[in-house]
Amino acid sequence: MFYLARFPATKVKLRKVLWRWAARRGVATDERQMGDLIESLHEGGYLNDEKFALARARSLLQRGASLLDIRARLAKDGIERERIRQTIDALTLGEDREEVELLAALRVAQKKRLGPFRDSLRNPMPAEREQREKIRKKDIATLARKGFGWGIVQKIMQASDEDLCAWQKKLQEQAR
Repeated sequence: MFYLARFPATKVKLRKVLWRWAARRGVATDERQMGDLIESLHEGGYLNDEKFALARARSLLQRGASLLDIRARLAKDGIERERIRQTIDALTLGEDREEVELLAALRVAQKKRLGPFRDSLRNPMPAEREQREKIRKKDIATLARKGFGWGIVQKIMQASDEDLCAWQKKLQEQAR
């Protein structure tokens, strides 16, 4: 119970924690006992994979995670594939998924000062012009490693000032 009061958990994650706890303390237990305990916690409302998945996905999206990254992290947390699909659907309800991805990529680019947010690419000094393409490729690679598709990365890297202003407004609206 102390663990659940401090950390959100899924059934799978709690099962791992409880097995580690039992092993460290030399407590004899079997799979049936563990399953019964987890099921009673679930029925009591202490465990809810659906709420956990939605809260975790929203948090990740606000921090700039791609939908692909969100799927991978939820799967790692022990969320079932169907529940992940439902969570992504709920997360993008009424919005174009590409736009959701674009705004998440924009958050990353802003935070890490990539692409149009990098001062050296906006106003390159004469000595830096030779390295401009190298820096651009690094920025593209960073966004790709975060799980964003080529189309999204290109839009961010080739964004005009008007596009950036429009996207910034959308980000501010989402924050409210």
